[in-house]
Amino acid sequence: MNEEFHYYTVAVVARAAGFCHEEAVTLAYASQYVDDATESEPIRVGETLFEPVRTAYLGPFATSWSVQKRIYIPFHFLPPHPMDGGPVDFVTRANSPFARALVNAAAREVGKGGWLCRLGVALHTYADSWAHEGFSGRLHEENDIEDIHQLRNRRWRPLGWQNVVWDFLPDIGHAEAGNLPDLAWVTWRYRKAGATTPVVRENPRLFLRAARAIYGRLRRLLRSSRPPQSPWKALAGTVAQLLADPQEEAQRRCRAWQEVYRGLFGEELPTYDRYTWRSKALAPIASRDLEWDSFKPDDFRHLRFPGGSDFLASNWVAFHRAALRQRHLVLEQLL
Repeated sequence: MNEEFHYYTVAVVARAAGFCHEEAVTLAYASQYVDDATESEPIRVGETLFEPVRTAYLGPFATSWSVQKRIYIPFHFLPPHPMDGGPVDFVTRANSPFARALVNAAAREVGKGGWLCRLGVALHTYADSWAHEGFSGRLHEENDIEDIHQLRNRRWRPLGWQNVVWDFLPDIGHAEAGNLPDLAWVTWRYRKAGATTPVVRENPRLFLRAARAIYGRLRRLLRSSRPPQSPWKALAGTVAQLLADPQEEAQRRCRAWQEVYRGLFGEELPTYDRYTWRSKALAPIASRDLEWDSFKPDDFRHLRFPGGSDFLASNWVAFHRAALRQRHLVLEQLL
């Protein structure tokens, strides 16, 4: 999934489930920032050396086992079950017991500092269990696929050059499927290497199931304290329509979610900006100091931020603390 679902869809669903506006935005931002947190080395903030938790790689998949076990597996390609003494199944399954356990663990922290970030991080991984089903976060032949087709105008059309180029990418995650698993409106199919039967993926239907499951989880969390702003039956048609909209331009799709948010709740859903939490927490002298997505590890050593008295109470810090807890929870039960 991408920004459209992890931020905009989650914000609409959370607000409808009963979260207030500020809570829904914070939860949704944390959900999306899992795909944007590329900060990987200790960062000097005033007199503090803060060590962030990297949860994302932008660009080609990294193939080291360290990256697989610290980033891909805990946050994007969660195995379906904790280790029980036998072989570990690394292939992600929709709404798996392990994915539900992550959300339950986050829900137990309601009211504690940073709990919205904790829940947002867990919901990112939970949602990805639908989009990334059938793939794993390790470098393995189980991720080797071929013969990709996309359904356009009711006809299956081969991707052409993408089938050739993507086949040269490493067998990790959905690298060989490009971004198709993450696009809400796409219906596509592929074959696992050596198989004869294609796997059909109807993303609009799968993403709607994820949205419904998230709504249900959030309602169970709030049931005794807050009524919903909109019941799922009233919301489902709108969500389904937005997800299945064949419009491919990302900004237009996201604006459509903002318009729905405004219409349903009478509030403005901010446009997502990956730099917002970084900027508020670190108060950079130069904005370019926050543009570290392509940094090498040594580049972080030159960064110096003044920070502020509320740095440790910032959402950016809360996000990294939440990510650390989730990573520990996953790895201590797997590896």
